[in-house]
Amino acid sequence: MSFDANGQILQLNRALLADTDSQYRHDMHCRLLAAQGYVRYFSIVEGQLSIYRHPAVQLGPREQIISVNPHLGGPLKYFRQAAGAECYMHVFEERIHQYANLCRNLAHWRLDDCVTPVCAAIWSGTGLQTINHDGHSGIFYFPKTTAVQQCDRAAVSNAHQAYRLDDYLATQHFSPTLIECGRPGLAEHIVAGAEHTIKTCKPKLILVDAPGCEWLSLVKQWVPEYKVYYTEAGRKRAAAYMLTL
Repeated sequence: MSFDANGQILQLNRALLADTDSQYRHDMHCRLLAAQGYVRYFSIVEGQLSIYRHPAVQLGPREQIISVNPHLGGPLKYFRQAAGAECYMHVFEERIHQYANLCRNLAHWRLDDCVTPVCAAIWSGTGLQTINHDGHSGIFYFPKTTAVQQCDRAAVSNAHQAYRLDDYLATQHFSPTLIECGRPGLAEHIVAGAEHTIKTCKPKLILVDAPGCEWLSLVKQWVPEYKVYYTEAGRKRAAAYMLTL
């Protein structure tokens, strides 16, 4: 979708932002993209390069965190440091080699006592999923993901388990206070599978997506008291949306 075509969504998302700093960053980001240009870290305050260190994100003791695709686990180290020894995290990574490296780092960093690693995706549907690297989802290059039931099973070369977050949490004694994902292309699907969780737990959300994402207004309808902040994430087409009470 071009920036001209989704101008109405851009304006709606801008109107939902809680402060003038977020609006400024949103406007600047949209102007850069409309001009087909980009300046890395165009609006980051020095020393605040991590989206997790934004002043709107206040981590307290006993945080219960859902982390989706945290690369090699860097954010988890920060969460443990900021939230203390009594925080706990459920971490999802469906890519098997990435999952193995993540678990290795959890062991090296002595985080295994506060993390449940899950080799599965968080998605808009629960079940086996397969990916088509010839397709993509949304504005970012993200392999097109399809439920195995909708495919020619003989043609499936690889598959992974996926969960709706609501379905996964229904099997756990865990009420998240923070849901975060820094991987562009996933936010829409995370939100679609987490309506009950968001409405009942009202967790802080840190999700990376395009300025014209379509899930933001829906989440604000679910939880009108959310305050929305927007900050640079070091990615050309995406920034971080942070929603807090």
